[in-house]
Amino acid sequence: DLYANGVLPEADADDEEICIEADGCWIPLQDGGNVEVKAMVAYAGKAGPGRVERVRPVRFGCVSGPRAFWAQGMAATATRFDMSKVRVCHAGFDGEAWCKQAADYLPAAASVDGNLDPFHVNRAIGSCFAEPGADAERQVMQCIWFGRAGDAADLLEALADDGLARPKNAAQVAAYLRNNAEFIRSCPPSLGTMEAENEHLYASRMKSVPCGWSRRGASDMARIRSRKYSGREVPMPTRDSRMSPARRRARQKKVDDFLTRAAGRPVECVGSGYEYPHRASTAGMRADIRYKAGLTGRLRIGMLYYTIRQDFGDSFDRFAEEYPNVELRRFSWQPQEIYEALAEERVDIGVLPRASYPDAPYLVFQDILTGGMEVMVLSTHRLADKGSVTLDDLRGELFIQLRDDPYTNLCYNEALGRCGFMQERCVMTDNVDTVSFEMRRSGAVYIKARGFEIAGCGPEVVALPIEEPGPVVRKSFAWRADNENPLVPLFLEMARQ
Repeated sequence: DLYANGVLPEADADDEEICIEADGCWIPLQDGGNVEVKAMVAYAGKAGPGRVERVRPVRFGCVSGPRAFWAQGMAATATRFDMSKVRVCHAGFDGEAWCKQAADYLPAAASVDGNLDPFHVNRAIGSCFAEPGADAERQVMQCIWFGRAGDAADLLEALADDGLARPKNAAQVAAYLRNNAEFIRSCPPSLGTMEAENEHLYASRMKSVPCGWSRRGASDMARIRSRKYSGREVPMPTRDSRMSPARRRARQKKVDDFLTRAAGRPVECVGSGYEYPHRASTAGMRADIRYKAGLTGRLRIGMLYYTIRQDFGDSFDRFAEEYPNVELRRFSWQPQEIYEALAEERVDIGVLPRASYPDAPYLVFQDILTGGMEVMVLSTHRLADKGSVTLDDLRGELFIQLRDDPYTNLCYNEALGRCGFMQERCVMTDNVDTVSFEMRRSGAVYIKARGFEIAGCGPEVVALPIEEPGPVVRKSFAWRADNENPLVPLFLEMARQ
């Protein structure tokens, strides 16, 4: 719920200080390659006596990019820890860039101190010397123990010049220490559990011979094991998830046929008695009926999935009724996806916010509506009680931008720029579906065009119109000027009416 809908789950604990560790585990694929399972664990410190164990650990692992991994991983963490209460987070990692991104997904009120896992530091330095525990190695480690990573890097290079360390390894490790110097501390918190976590939780099940995984299978197994060993319920598979690709395509075709009301055959006469069935003559019909009865082809339309009825009304139903032999395909996408589909000629018509796009001179627009903009704020925001706001009221605010939808960002920023306004302080969220989550996380506000609804916003989110004279945004049908599909002007004329 937290990841998909921005709804805070019920947390079990309200610790103000937590630890988060992250690392990758490479798993063999069926094609002979390897894939990295990104994994993390969050816990509230360690406790003894006797065998030291982590307190209330919650785990997450999957095969994905860093953004999706951390967004979903933090959602899993929030099922155990109330993230609004977290004030200090000790983060541990091995130096990989994606591991360091945890701080971007933690509450703004939490202070984060990054720590390079001592296991990786010790192993890296040890690889520079032929004999473990040599005096030269101890000298380098003394620098590390006192938190002087830069001095340790200089010493390694000097030892390599004197022939006391492997030159190639020393150069690589020195660069590694300098790049991560801020995360190498003299008295780090007690972390260092991720290597064993990966070995026992993921590798023991997924790297044993003769295992070979697909990317999806590896990701699914990592998710199952992380949920199981976190004490979280593993969801039962649904009928849809067990459906084969062939059956899924067949079912989708039935749905598409039903939605588009596609008639299978032109006008036909079944004959009389034993006469062979024949097609009826259209010679005596009116020209428009004769044209519609024989018109065939395919029309592909990309639309904003949250404003379908608002933009099209009953155009789809009327078009399918008047042109029964036309295959009408609809794709529910966000603006960036529609823009790319138009550029690659994967759709004939798309719905887009309109701006001056310098790299798309081939697009033609037909406006659906022209209107102002509004700002979305939390009901606890200082502006929430106002009936409307001016752009001056918004100066100095923290604004939300869409990481996966630069097309919408460009349109809105261009409209604001015409009024001399710039969103100077920004925080990124994935897309329009995660805007409400980011508002709750950081307290930021989101400026959007009127007529572009946002999903997942409850009563705690207030939309305030920006007063005139203010920015103006147009929503339009867009199509390529070189598109010769005769169905495009027919549909646009019907939509206009």
